[in-house]
Amino acid sequence: MQDNKYNNLDVLFCTHGSPMNIIANNDYTDMMNKISLRMGNPKVILVVSAHWVEDSFTATSNTVLPLIYDFYGFTGRLYEQKYPALGYPDIAVKLQKDLGLKLCNDRGLDHGAWAVLQKLFPKANIPIVQISLSRKASLFEHYKFGKKLQNARKNGAIIISSGNLTHNLYEAEGDGADVKLWALECENDILEKIKDKNIDALCDPVGNIVNFKRAHPTMEHYIPTMVALGAFYEDETIKILKNKMQNGSISMSCFANTEILI
Repeated sequence: MQDNKYNNLDVLFCTHGSPMNIIANNDYTDMMNKISLRMGNPKVILVVSAHWVEDSFTATSNTVLPLIYDFYGFTGRLYEQKYPALGYPDIAVKLQKDLGLKLCNDRGLDHGAWAVLQKLFPKANIPIVQISLSRKASLFEHYKFGKKLQNARKNGAIIISSGNLTHNLYEAEGDGADVKLWALECENDILEKIKDKNIDALCDPVGNIVNFKRAHPTMEHYIPTMVALGAFYEDETIKILKNKMQNGSISMSCFANTEILI
């Protein structure tokens, strides 16, 4: 039984992991296909990705959003992928006025964005505005920025943040590798704190989350977590979508504002 009074799926933190997930059939893609069945008909998709960082929060304002193939050394099939994404300049301008964002009219969608949107909205029939992370903003400031996106939710937007709860490519192994205990402990700790909305701990992860520095040698794949958490309303329950790790240590778990049976 759905115990969340917010029945619309309009906040989602989802993982993307290896670019090979774009063409794979596995537990992760099965989960994404099930999530896609819960997608309604939002007015616009506001997507945040680990792969776009600017000095300040910036939004795409172009009408057409070409794909950026920002990965290297993979099979040619990945570079042939298409997703005819359209932007929404009017919404971008409104975000600029309301939130003080900068605008960028010549950027496409990086794979952290289009790889997940391709699965969640395969018809590419919903306009998109991608919003960058800010290299000058703290984790708490990213959380506060997510709170500012709550008004967009109320006006028909869906907020999608794309990253990973654990992401250490230096220790990633091949497909089917045994899950590393340190990575599992870190993921479980993060998920528990997300479920409890322990924002103080999540904003100071090095001091409060087990094995965090090992799981995140760099921060960009963790930061989208905070934007997504900020977009939740105060009385909303966070629903955890637990999934198997990939490559021994890459978390593929997600969370949303409504129940999804996976």
